[in-house]
Amino acid sequence: MNKKDVTIIIVTYKSVHIILESLKNIVGKGYHIMIVDNGSNDSIKNLLKQNYPNSDIELILLTNNCGFGRANNIALEKITTKYAFIQNPDAIITEISIDNLVKEAEKDKNIALANPFPTTKAEPSKSEQQDAINNYKKKIKILNEDKNIIETTSICGGYMLMNMNIFRKIGFFDRNLFLYGEDVELSQRSIAKGYKNILVKNAHVFHYGQKSTEIHGTLAKYKMLYFRSWHQGWGKTYLKRKNKNVVKIWLKIFHRLFLAIFYLLKFDLNKAINRFAIFSGSISNLIGINCFKKNNKIPKIKKESKL
Repeated sequence: MNKKDVTIIIVTYKSVHIILESLKNIVGKGYHIMIVDNGSNDSIKNLLKQNYPNSDIELILLTNNCGFGRANNIALEKITTKYAFIQNPDAIITEISIDNLVKEAEKDKNIALANPFPTTKAEPSKSEQQDAINNYKKKIKILNEDKNIIETTSICGGYMLMNMNIFRKIGFFDRNLFLYGEDVELSQRSIAKGYKNILVKNAHVFHYGQKSTEIHGTLAKYKMLYFRSWHQGWGKTYLKRKNKNVVKIWLKIFHRLFLAIFYLLKFDLNKAINRFAIFSGSISNLIGINCFKKNNKIPKIKKESKL
């Protein structure tokens, strides 16, 4: 087995129901794999030991949930490979797709971030891959395009290749964000520093989307929806304040409040909760409420081990 110059980092939180899916195509392929568990206190260690003994997966168990960015930073600060691949527990990618990301990144030392194209199947046909590219191009800002890549502004952090030579210079994830917006900030920072963000046409990923954390029951589902949406609102407002878009901030805030009331009157509880939580998160940022609680501002490592 050839050792590859890539470390795959997966941050988990109550992800035992899906973590094996994300690992099935990448274990034993030559990548160094690091899993950082955000204080789940579940059976993830035993699950990995049973299914991937002697795999050299490095497992870091935290006692607290310190958020997406800070948990990834723990791993990023430890690795020595040229590339890191950030992978959500609910994302499925193949070895060839990761290798194709690296091949394109190797062609230009100024490429900071690279994404595969998200598809609706884990194993799409060639035509389905092309459809995914065509559909995704409608949603992004294209700065440049050639046969193999599309240069764009923002890269998705759920399945993202990072050039560590660049990020060791300009810094890793913004420590002020708990959840959501970290990839946008990182993408903006890489461009501001004169680097490039690309999408690679012959690399694809299947992403379940918001399946990383196991949820049981209707009440738990609504609580998680509020939690995620609140952090979306906080993160979006944080980024807009950094960019000094004060007018846009207030327009968005009142628009979300209006939508929350509108959807509530239509008895669309999911959308009402989503918009009200985003509104609440935005206001919280503006009045100085931190997205971190006292017990999760500082990551606390419980145990580090290799399987």
